[in-house]
Amino acid sequence: IRAMALGEPVTVDVETLQTGTTRVSARTQLPIDAIRTQLPTLPLGFADGSSAFDIQVDIPSRAAPRDAPTWLRVHSTLQGMAIDLPAPLGKPSEGRRPFTVRVPLDSDEAPGELVYDAALAARFSGDGRSIAVNLGDTLPALPDGAGVVLRGHIDDLNVAAWHAVLVDLPVASDLALPPVSVALDVRRLQLPPQTFDDVSLALRHEDSAQHHLVDDYLS
Repeated sequence: IRAMALGEPVTVDVETLQTGTTRVSARTQLPIDAIRTQLPTLPLGFADGSSAFDIQVDIPSRAAPRDAPTWLRVHSTLQGMAIDLPAPLGKPSEGRRPFTVRVPLDSDEAPGELVYDAALAARFSGDGRSIAVNLGDTLPALPDGAGVVLRGHIDDLNVAAWHAVLVDLPVASDLALPPVSVALDVRRLQLPPQTFDDVSLALRHEDSAQHHLVDDYLS
């Protein structure tokens, strides 16, 4: 099946898997501008260019359990798309860094998953209140209850560069932050004009009142 989506041609295939699941697959080239238009709340100002995306929707069979969700999976190598972020997440346009996101479309029980190359893996609850991020390719467990957890190892952390990125994120001024817990092992931490080696960084934010979290932690 050939169609158009976001102004770009799409090839769509439909198949039935051995499990009885119906899989709808689509492949298309998407420019970042079209993605921004459809998802205006996402902070995508750091991305530029276009890349090929493979999209799958798995619809459970009638014989599947009642709570079996319909899954959406989006995958891309991101080749042709530049990611203007500090290490370890940035990439040039010509580079390949596989990106996969998998989310349930009709369930708040099953967590969504995101993997970006070997640099980042995350799980998140359906309501977005629980988020776990691991710097690496191992998917983390969700925290108990609402909150954001960041763990992992990073070779090079430039605090000033990340501060410049994070303070520009569009966050409502009256936003009540969830609990945040950060535990990072950093081989080389740059805090201009100083550099520190082999740093263990632990940060916690428990108060749900209004805070400028980035400034509190990184200024």
